[in-house]
Amino acid sequence: MARRESAPNLIHVGNVPIALAYAAVRYGKAVGCPVVVDIRDLWPDIYADLLPSRLSGWRAPTIAGLHALSFRLKWSLRNATAITALTRPYMDWALGLAARDQTDKDAIFGMCYPRHETTPPAADLEALRFRLGVTPEDQIAAYLGNIGHQSDFETVIAAARSVSDRFPHFKVVIAGSGPREDELRRIAADAPNVIVPGWLQGPEIASLLHIAQIGLIAFHPVPNYLLNIPNKFSEYLAGGLAIACGLGGEMGALIDETGCGFRYPSGDADALSGKLAALLGDPSKLEQMGAQARILHAERFDGAQVYPAFADHLEHLADSTKGQASQ
Repeated sequence: MARRESAPNLIHVGNVPIALAYAAVRYGKAVGCPVVVDIRDLWPDIYADLLPSRLSGWRAPTIAGLHALSFRLKWSLRNATAITALTRPYMDWALGLAARDQTDKDAIFGMCYPRHETTPPAADLEALRFRLGVTPEDQIAAYLGNIGHQSDFETVIAAARSVSDRFPHFKVVIAGSGPREDELRRIAADAPNVIVPGWLQGPEIASLLHIAQIGLIAFHPVPNYLLNIPNKFSEYLAGGLAIACGLGGEMGALIDETGCGFRYPSGDADALSGKLAALLGDPSKLEQMGAQARILHAERFDGAQVYPAFADHLEHLADSTKGQASQ
């Protein structure tokens, strides 16, 4: 169908699926259209993350094998007009596969989220509290997203159970849907301060971000998350939530740099419960972390800043590379 259509000014395509990126770059070269490949996942390296811990020694050979088979991805990155990426490590990963240095056409744009400029209607807040079974006096740590195997929910639930006696007004809300949703309800059956409400609609998400004080990031420590700053991070920042993060890497470095939250060792429920208890017992510290979260969002992750800059970059590429992609 593309052969029968006029060539676009520019194509911006994700690196996943590889076949689509490959087709887009081939097409762009054929018709003289600039193509920008956007790196959103370390694909196919993430398959190595599925290896069980007893086979960790096979990780490096597995990645080497995956890269050897990824000739279409390498070709696409090497022949694209430019590469965009979410973080510096993601950009370095792509440039390594492309076997080239960065140019002024390549750029990094973080995963942004719109700022919260208005307070949700009181009726929406009341409806959500009723659904969750919480009160305005409760302190809430929230997780929003897919309830799958990429996150260590067991540690979060164990930590919540551990602090429930000392902080009866503390609640953990794990909101979303996914293959582990029913399993989490069973695991948390003896933890009355853990709430798994299922999928939330848009207004309910805005309300949860407003009534919560802490945002939970519990991804397993694999490179796809250690080297990334996914949308969950910027979403919590936009809501002014102090971030409780079980990772080092890019997110951990930002937390250490800005004081917008705290880190805990992945899988260590005692460490998480201790840090939660310290924070819940110091409301001024919790408020300070939330304020730092809003500042970090405004400086680096506000969609009102990032999207226009991203658009300007793509428009500049479209204007400056007309007719060059086929050469």
